[in-house]
Amino acid sequence: MMSDMCDQLVLVTGASGYIGSHVIKELQVAGYRVRGTVRSLKIEEKVAPLRQLVPDARHPLELVEADLTQDKGWDQAVAGCWAVMHVASHLPHLTDQILEEEFMATTVGGVMRVLRASAAAGVKKMIITGSFTNVNCDPVPYQDKSYTEDDWTDLNHPNLSPYGKSKTMAEKAAWDFVRNLPDSKRMDLTVLLPTLVLGPPLLRSHGSTGCVGFINMILNRTYPGMPHIINIIVDVRDVAKAHVQCLTTPEVVGQRILLHSHTHWAQDLSRIISKEFSSQGYRVYTNKIPYVAFWFLSFFNSKIEELGLLGRIGTKYDVSNEKMKRIFNMTPIEESKTIIDMVYAMIDLGITYKAKNYRKTGSRTTGNST
Repeated sequence: MMSDMCDQLVLVTGASGYIGSHVIKELQVAGYRVRGTVRSLKIEEKVAPLRQLVPDARHPLELVEADLTQDKGWDQAVAGCWAVMHVASHLPHLTDQILEEEFMATTVGGVMRVLRASAAAGVKKMIITGSFTNVNCDPVPYQDKSYTEDDWTDLNHPNLSPYGKSKTMAEKAAWDFVRNLPDSKRMDLTVLLPTLVLGPPLLRSHGSTGCVGFINMILNRTYPGMPHIINIIVDVRDVAKAHVQCLTTPEVVGQRILLHSHTHWAQDLSRIISKEFSSQGYRVYTNKIPYVAFWFLSFFNSKIEELGLLGRIGTKYDVSNEKMKRIFNMTPIEESKTIIDMVYAMIDLGITYKAKNYRKTGSRTTGNST
């Protein structure tokens, strides 16, 4: 039965992305037929490595062009697909000039393009990659709260960011769309909600993603320490495994599922890096930045205010992963392994610098979660 299901065609949007590439690799290792969307087939640095993720794959990877901001290409992308994993997320640059309307057009509009084309093509399974921002994007999380899938970002919050609002509205629009489909077009919908995704990148181009850039800033000592802020993380390999398990796990149908592994203070992350890499020539700051100093930095870095980081200083909260562990029978990858494997992959891919004393030690598992 599993063999028959693997012969079904699965579409992954955002194939060259940080999460998308891991999902494609996990699908190919499992033997599925995989088609991926990219915005351009002409960007060799993204396309060529994707085709080599699993050289001995049962089915070669198929790539097609499709852009979330345009209708063109989506009918062809979903044609013949049994399942669609909508991983891509079109995010405009976060500047003061970006208007809420632009976020709505790209984030909500992109989800609806994929859904409409999929319903018309008779797709049976839809897995959408949401975000923890759909659960909570309030500038100040509730102290000591443990967030679950029952929580939703308050769309009426006066200080809600346009990005958080658009991501939440996109998920709500997806549930409404599937709920109102006629029986002849019915598809199973699951929304996965990862927290901060970390872990080894697969492509050098992933150096431009926010999470990889975050670790790069620590390695490059961009700031003189870490703010006293909670980080809620999940390994990108666990995220990919969850996507693939959705195809064969009936319990996921009609569910939103938080993907979360560990909660820690930001300082803990830099300490993990320091412990593994300080002897190799990587000197990272492990001290805590006082609130006053971080407030002063906000005058020179608009992202601190845009992301509401000042309001999160000292606020302790958690995220439940009970549903993830129960449904997927998953034990999350160890936090230190997530961070250490990530840094080794960044060094080996040339995303960050290679120190003179660098040596290829550690677990360095860049493709598997075992």
